[in-house]
Amino acid sequence: MNTEDRNPRTVNIDLLDTPQILMLINDEDDSVPKAVRKAIPEISRLVDKAAESIRKGGKLVYAGAGTSGRLGVLDAAECPPTFSADERMIRAIIAGGRDALSGPVEGAEDNSEAAVKDLNQIHLSPRDVLFALSASGRTPYALSAVRYAKGLGATTAGLSCNQSELLREVDIPIFVDTGPEVISGSTRMKAGTAEKLVLNSVSTAVMIRLGRVYRNYMVDVQPVTEKTRRRAIKIVSEITRVASEEAEAALVKVDYHVKTAIVMLRLRVGKEEADKILARHGGDLRSVFGEKV
Repeated sequence: MNTEDRNPRTVNIDLLDTPQILMLINDEDDSVPKAVRKAIPEISRLVDKAAESIRKGGKLVYAGAGTSGRLGVLDAAECPPTFSADERMIRAIIAGGRDALSGPVEGAEDNSEAAVKDLNQIHLSPRDVLFALSASGRTPYALSAVRYAKGLGATTAGLSCNQSELLREVDIPIFVDTGPEVISGSTRMKAGTAEKLVLNSVSTAVMIRLGRVYRNYMVDVQPVTEKTRRRAIKIVSEITRVASEEAEAALVKVDYHVKTAIVMLRLRVGKEEADKILARHGGDLRSVFGEKV
């Protein structure tokens, strides 16, 4: 496996001074986005299938162990506050459960039965999309999740940094060739970075396809902190071209629901009418304002 090979560019890394070590790590990291870019056709297939599934009441489920699992949990957890996504839209399971989020759980990644149990707990169904993450592509937990999902009739996707069993099993194989790690076998590094980049791209693109982004504004943000409330005011003010004070007053009236405030100010309607308009257009502001191409 490429991820387990010895990297010829870093064989003397332990002889370097600190700035040289960091520069070498940075040089290796620089290759990761280029490797991810080559996988965009397959990543696009996953995004479109996941968006379609969610529109029909399904969900996108990440499955992984160790670093891969933690990254999946992190990405799923960030979608509700960023996009006001229902927590059931994007879910994540990790080998070893909650205990594995803060440290290793002995034998968890080899527990095939646990993957089935974890998927049953979140009620995986045939209309869902299962996205397995495994740098090696041979993690038993991830493979078991894929096989169970296929048995149900769900769509399966997999990300691996090796040409592997996982990629041969899934409907949508995503191969990101990150090559040998800086430290041999330490897949939390380049492989982990690749997984993080892919997850960021997948969840963000899915939410864009679902109309939860307007232009490049985070119009479904949940303003639950002072920082995010200021962000909401700025978004409403810029989109509607009103002063910050007027934007804030509108947001207060609608309990800081950004899209409702935008429709109220742009179309000069009340809250009830704005909500009806949004519902008719599925919450898509481009559609509301007749900006669909």
